[in-house]
Amino acid sequence: MKAEQLIEAARADKSSKARSLVITFMGEIVSVQPERVWLGSIIGTLAAFGLSERLVRTTCNRLLREGWLQSCRGGRKSYYHFSEFGARQYQRAAARIYAPNKPHWDGYWTVMLTGGLKREVRATLAERLGWLGFGCLNNEVLLRAGFGEDHRGVLQELDVAVPVFRADTDAIGVEVTTLCRDLWAIGSLAKRYKAFINRFIDVAAEHLTPELALSIRVLLIHEYRRIVLTDPELPNDLLPSDWAGDTARTLASELYRSVLEPSDRWLSKHLVLQRGSWPVLNATARSRFKAATWSGQLVALA
Repeated sequence: MKAEQLIEAARADKSSKARSLVITFMGEIVSVQPERVWLGSIIGTLAAFGLSERLVRTTCNRLLREGWLQSCRGGRKSYYHFSEFGARQYQRAAARIYAPNKPHWDGYWTVMLTGGLKREVRATLAERLGWLGFGCLNNEVLLRAGFGEDHRGVLQELDVAVPVFRADTDAIGVEVTTLCRDLWAIGSLAKRYKAFINRFIDVAAEHLTPELALSIRVLLIHEYRRIVLTDPELPNDLLPSDWAGDTARTLASELYRSVLEPSDRWLSKHLVLQRGSWPVLNATARSRFKAATWSGQLVALA
């Protein structure tokens, strides 16, 4: 699709919930710098996706109540940024969204036993850890390829303590190809990646206006994050040889770099901050899809 067709399709796509788009905008755009952004600027930017002023206001207020956003007033204007909680959640997701490569697999699995938790706590834990690549082996066991320390922050936020240990493939007790296919729906995930590639591949060759570049930047990350955060990022040995996720990551990275500078030029002229002006091509934005965001190092077990 061409860029303008993509935006029109996004306007017609009712599955692109306002809440998710606002979080994408706050994470991809606002969070690269410390200043709060005027609500009117958020409304103006997201209007490209068919979100009305009333809907954006309602969504921001809801995210404020849920603890994702913080706001303050300056005269008659309201300014928004992530709260500490919201920033923490997006930073955790950003480590996967903007990673230039998949994490190195050490051949082990992280196994977490959640049977001692209340059902609602187990559900919340599974949702949060799903963003980190965990899947539900059953109602009482969460599983992820590789071992890292990022799950600790989630456990601390929810104030829960559960057994976590490292296991090799033989200890899992299930044939791993079948496990990956069933636990993470690899076939369905591959179709979503291929659809993403088909939607965005033609845009990379276009010369976009700054305003359209911004819309594509937001839409690119919005659609890519909705896929990659459901991807367990399994090692290549456990994936089909023509895995579309690798192509999608390369496309997202290249397209992101092509729209970053023109979109930032638009932001510098139109986005209203509580203080100061928009920092064109700041270090955080430039590091995305470049800086290593995953650690392949093993850590002590929880």
